[in-house]
Amino acid sequence: MDAARSELKTERSDGELLASIDSLMDRGFLHQSKQHDGYLYSDHGLLRSQTFAKALTDPTPTNPRVTPQQLLDGKRDLSNPMDQPQRYSIVDATARGGVEATLKQILSPEDRANAVFIHGERGADIARFPIGNETLHNGRDWLAETRSTVRHKGAEATGYSQNTTLIISDAAVRAPHRAELYAETAEMIGAGKVIFLVEPDKTPLREMTPIATAIRTGAVSEVSVPSFFTDRPTQSVARDFENVRGAMTEVRSEPLELAAARLADDHARKTGEPVQLVASDPARQENLNIAARVISDARDRVEGRDARPSVTLDVLNRRDPEQYNPVTGGGIRPKSVMQITAAPESFAYKPGDRLMLGYIDPIDSRASVRDPDGMMYRLPLNEMAEQGVKFDIYSRSQATFREGDPASIATAKDGRVEGRIGDVGDRGFSLNTADGRRVDLTSETARAGDMRPALASNTPDFSKPGRIVMVAGSNDRAVDGAFAAGAVLAACRILGGSAERIDIVTDKTERLIESSERTSSRDVLAQQQAFERSLADTTAERSMPTRDEGR
Repeated sequence: MDAARSELKTERSDGELLASIDSLMDRGFLHQSKQHDGYLYSDHGLLRSQTFAKALTDPTPTNPRVTPQQLLDGKRDLSNPMDQPQRYSIVDATARGGVEATLKQILSPEDRANAVFIHGERGADIARFPIGNETLHNGRDWLAETRSTVRHKGAEATGYSQNTTLIISDAAVRAPHRAELYAETAEMIGAGKVIFLVEPDKTPLREMTPIATAIRTGAVSEVSVPSFFTDRPTQSVARDFENVRGAMTEVRSEPLELAAARLADDHARKTGEPVQLVASDPARQENLNIAARVISDARDRVEGRDARPSVTLDVLNRRDPEQYNPVTGGGIRPKSVMQITAAPESFAYKPGDRLMLGYIDPIDSRASVRDPDGMMYRLPLNEMAEQGVKFDIYSRSQATFREGDPASIATAKDGRVEGRIGDVGDRGFSLNTADGRRVDLTSETARAGDMRPALASNTPDFSKPGRIVMVAGSNDRAVDGAFAAGAVLAACRILGGSAERIDIVTDKTERLIESSERTSSRDVLAQQQAFERSLADTTAERSMPTRDEGR
């Protein structure tokens, strides 16, 4: 309470403060930590940690030291994070003998000369980072200066480039908002590598929430964190997972999705068979689409083919309603998109309208929004609920669409329709569907959330021939907080324990099987229904499944 009073600069009584805290918890703006007794976290803190984790799990190669040929080499030693293709790596400095010993192990003299070292702000944090050169910075000051330079003069004025490596102490990323800023700034300046040095013996796990979230989400890490699943009722499918242990491949030093895409590419080239790439988790599916394109591009470059035309467009991803409170606004973040799904005729907006969200006031539950005409309004969420107004919330991201690749679009009549990307322009592309139609798509003519790449699917289609390569992380979780068995469970059940057709790429085999003992009952039912449909659909001619759990 003393800390709360100091932070809020208030003389309110403990009882009043507790009542305010209870109200914010009831309204979804504060949550009690199930991992650390006595600790609370805000809805924005959780969302910022998730944004940080999304950045750290992106498999896009940014490391200039890695060539396309090396990217295709699945046997290359990647134990040094500086040899890993992705931007972010989490390194266990304690296990490597301390900060200085770690830097000597992973940095060449040239890399060290191009490195920027960032420490925390407390005296003890600085002492933990004995670098002692002009590129050693206080995290807060470095962020403020670098972001100001980018904003006023451009990224080139910072002097940083793709050859720059950021070495960041875990003590500098205790706060979720600070962690999010590091990821955002690293991408602003185009840093080729970002290394987070973690010292588990010096930083308590409760102070590493953003990093722990990223590890559980699938970031490449030398550090393990305890698995954390819901205390809701679950069921065990460990026997199913045990039956396909022989199909599991462990990957520790690169994104699972990149390893899976390479495995699929190798198999297709050697056998000529079609290969399905599958990840049931929406974030992993998005990353698997990216990884498949990355490996294909690397193959084209190595074999001397010209790069195919592509365009990058904004897309929207629907959030699960369990993740936010539509009446109070708890769990809804600024810059999200609100789509009206139901409303009385008297309401200002009709179903289908999309509004950009600004500030959400946690006291009176009013949301600032910008409508398609650019007008700003404040909407009373509680009153909207009383009037029967309903809406979905979407987060915004970007996706790249490349000529010749499969893609899909949602339609009101036919659900998701898939096809192949035809002509690609600066603002969009054409989609040639299986029934011979051509649909021209741009950010203006198609709803951004309705189109997505389809190199990967979220459910295996067992009616089709060929191999199935799946990604399953040992910490993958369903929305209810239980383990997400997903596509692997479908494969286990439908193949009866046979591993002949499948490859399962995971981070830790034993922990994956252990985690499957706490599987979401809802996930089990969904996958049961999915693979039953897959078996029944033996005459389908789709290039990939169209089922989409996210919509």
